[in-house]
Amino acid sequence: MRLCDRGRGGFQLTPQGEAVYKEAKIALTSFNSFSETLTELKGELIGQVSIGSIDNLLSYQPSPITQALQYAKGYAPNIRYTFFNLTYISLKGD
Repeated sequence: MRLCDRGRGGFQLTPQGEAVYKEAKIALTSFNSFSETLTELKGELIGQVSIGSIDNLLSYQPSPITQALQYAKGYAPNIRYTFFNLTYISLKGD
């Protein structure tokens, strides 16, 4: 089964690829929901937090964000953090 076409003209999912992509998103969402429910039952904070900023604000030590993240990491050590330094336009999105 061919899921995509790619080449000089770019990348495009085939109808089968679109169906697989749609079902994969549903499966991942369902799995994440299941995982969150189990975590809630155990009374733990666990998961992933993605934080985007501009101008390297996250690396500026006196920043209140840095202090808050240090506190949060001590309070909920099983949370995974991902940080992005991007432009305002990229962070704003559509």
